[in-house]
Amino acid sequence: MDLTSYRESSKKVAEFLSKVPPALLDSGTLVRVPAGQVVVRQEEPVKYAWFLLMGELLTFSETEDGKKSSFITLDAPSMLSDLELLADMPVYASNVMANSDCDMIRCDAELVTRWLDNDLPFLRTVSALCNRKTYDSSYYRGKSAFRSSLDKVAIYLLRYCSLTPPTAARDTVVTKTRQTMSSELIMSAKTVDRCLQQLQDGDYLSIVRGKVHINADQYARLTENWGKND
Repeated sequence: MDLTSYRESSKKVAEFLSKVPPALLDSGTLVRVPAGQVVVRQEEPVKYAWFLLMGELLTFSETEDGKKSSFITLDAPSMLSDLELLADMPVYASNVMANSDCDMIRCDAELVTRWLDNDLPFLRTVSALCNRKTYDSSYYRGKSAFRSSLDKVAIYLLRYCSLTPPTAARDTVVTKTRQTMSSELIMSAKTVDRCLQQLQDGDYLSIVRGKVHINADQYARLTENWGKND
């Protein structure tokens, strides 16, 4: 399996792949999952482990009439099935779908478990990925408790920018949909839109064709006003 293009496109992906045993990567299958496709469903048997190289996954709950409510997003590089394999649980804890076109390596779950049992650096990498999801959610919600909606949105955007800070030549573009943002922020999409408009009016961001853009100067202003709260 040639993963050169993924390594060259992202330093984070290259670092991630360097920590996965080469023999495990060779055993896997590279899969393209189109946006909107469900990857796993809650309570399905865990047959595979998935390594996300490109795109964004979304965990969601679903009502009987098909309405979806998202609550966690996973950006590349990341792993799906880490929670279940580390907890030794035979079924998936939640539904997961592709929020954008995703490139993933699909590996046999039993084989991944054997590597976890015998390769300490790999076990540490997977454990860190799993715990990072919990940490980010707990940290953000703890910092945002009892704050105004505007503060919550500003802090959310600061944390998003911290992953890929804007430069003089490139804006940071928030690729998440309003629905995803509202689910992660635990507020209505209408409130998110109102806060984004307020931030745009204050020149903390720009909305271009519906997407949030944050340039280097705007990021500096966000940091100056909300960085101490991040």
